[in-house]
Amino acid sequence: MIIGVLAVVLTAVVAAAVFASGSRQVGNASAPTSTPTGLDDSSPTTAATPTKSPSASPTAKALVRCPKGDPTVRAPHPTDGRVYGGNLSFDEQPTFEAAAIETRFSFAYDVLQQEIPVSQNPPWIAQLAVGQLRGKDGFVNDPRNTVESLAQCVITGNMYSPYLPTRTDIRSEGLSINGRSGWLIDSEITVDRPDLQVKGDHVIFLVVRDGQNWGFFFGAVPIGNTQLDAVLAATIRGLRAS
Repeated sequence: MIIGVLAVVLTAVVAAAVFASGSRQVGNASAPTSTPTGLDDSSPTTAATPTKSPSASPTAKALVRCPKGDPTVRAPHPTDGRVYGGNLSFDEQPTFEAAAIETRFSFAYDVLQQEIPVSQNPPWIAQLAVGQLRGKDGFVNDPRNTVESLAQCVITGNMYSPYLPTRTDIRSEGLSINGRSGWLIDSEITVDRPDLQVKGDHVIFLVVRDGQNWGFFFGAVPIGNTQLDAVLAATIRGLRAS
C-alpha cells in the first residue's frame, strides 16, 4: 500500500490521502485477480472464526469523525514473539521488519505494526498493524459501523496521499475472536495512477470489542502478490484477542 488512505463504501470512489511515510505504495504487483487469494476461511482456526453474514448492506456507514488519538501511547503487553496493540495480537512475521509504532494511525492508541518495503519507485510498503479505538472518542457504535469508521479514518488520513484511492469491497462479515464479537471488511484499494507499477492493495479492516473500546487490525499487501497475500491470510487466522 502507498502508506495512504482510501475512503469509500463498497464501490464508491473517494479522494483520500495515502500513507505518506514509509510509503504504503506497493510495487511489483501483478494485475488484480477477480478474487484475492488471501483470507481463505475454508479451514478457520479456533483463534479467529468468521461468521458470515448476507452481502454487505448499503446501510452500514461510518459514524465517527476521526478524532485526535495518540498511537504512541502503549499499554503493558507480554514479550512472547507476538505483535500487540489494544486487545489484539498476531505472530511476528519473520520476513517483515521489526515491529514499531505507526504514527499515521493518528486517531488510535497503542498501535504497533510490522512492514516490509515492496517498491522503491514509487515507495510502497506492505503492512500489518494492531491498535485500539477508544469509546470516549466516539467509537461507540456496533461492530459493522465501527469498522466502517476505521476504514474512513484510514482512507481520509495520510496513508494514500497524494493519490486518489478507490475502495471496492470483496466481503463484509461478522466474526468472533476468542469469544469477542467484531466485524471484518475485505477490500481492494486501487489508485488513480495507471503509469505506476503499483496497482493498489488488498486490504483487511477488522475490529473486535474490548470492553467500552475496540481492538483493530489493519493489513495491506500489493494486489496480485500471492506470497504476501498468504502472509496476510495467515496473520488473520492467527489473530488472538485478550
